This record gives sequence, C-alpha cells and structure tokens, in this order.
Amino acid sequence: MNKIFTGFFMAWGNFTQVPCPVKIWDEKARKWMVALMPFAGFACGILQFAAALLLDLFAHQGGSVTAQPMAAALLTCAPFLICGFIHLDGYMDVSDAVLSRRPLEKRREILKDSRVGAFAVIMVVLFFLMYFAAMISIVYSEDFISRAAALVIVPVTARALASRDVLVRKPMSQSQY
Repeated sequence: MNKIFTGFFMAWGNFTQVPCPVKIWDEKARKWMVALMPFAGFACGILQFAAALLLDLFAHQGGSVTAQPMAAALLTCAPFLICGFIHLDGYMDVSDAVLSRRPLEKRREILKDSRVGAFAVIMVVLFFLMYFAAMISIVYSEDFISRAAALVIVPVTARALASRDVLVRKPMSQSQY
C-alpha cells in the first residue's frame, strides 16, 4: 500500500505544477506513478474547471465584447500552465519526428533532439488554434456547465489511455517507457 501512496505523490509532483506537499521518488513505485496519472489529470481538470467558472463569472459581468474571447484565451493557456508544458513539449517532439518522413532511426534521433523544428512549430500553432476554438465554444455555450465538464473528463481520459499504453505496450528499445 505504501507504494501506491508514493506513486500518487510521484504522479502529482511529476505531472503537474501544483505544489506537492511530499517530495519523494522511489524507483520501485514508478509503475504506480504511471498508473495514477489519471488522478493528476483529475486535479488539472478540476483546476481548469474552476478557472472556467471564475472566468465565466467575470466575462458575463463586464459586458465587454472582448471579455469572452479573453476568457477563452486564458482557458486555452490554463492546462499548459497547470501541467508545466510537459505534454506540449512531447507533442512537439513527436510532431517533428513523425512528420519528418525519415527512416525510423533518424526519427528516434529527432525525438531526442532538444531543438524545435518546423513541423513542431506548425503543429503547435494548429493545436492552439483548435484548442482556442474549443474553448470559445465552451465560453459562448448556453449550456456552459455541462460543456465545461469536459475540462475535467478530457485530462482524466487522456492520462488513463496514456497510462494504459505505457504499462501494457512494449517500450521502444532506447526508452524507459
């Protein structure tokens, strides 16, 4: 049971920017850390949902024509600020590697390269445009609360699927995951 708690705090500390009360690392609990990633996603989702509620309150009180688009822009930034941009960095690395259309070995080198390539820039711009459009649809929705609930459901589901893949699938030969 101790490894479960250790794994929980490891997931919290590694996958969010929310201050973790316990700084711990135990290599034996790494699988628990990966298995408990959805709980870190839940924390991130709850924080983004709370931000959405607060921004919705301000956006409708001011009556300004720019209030709702600004709320959507802030909601677009929220998950990345909460998670410390860790997932965005991986998305950019994978975009560079996959879209390079190079042989497998070269794509693996690209994944390890710390420089940002053109494909990463293009894909992150497209990603943010799509994410902003999704946040606009939430902010302008008549059914705001139920649409904003997706801000909790999506990070939990995404991390559950990622956790499952890391624990079940065969890792790349040069990776620990």
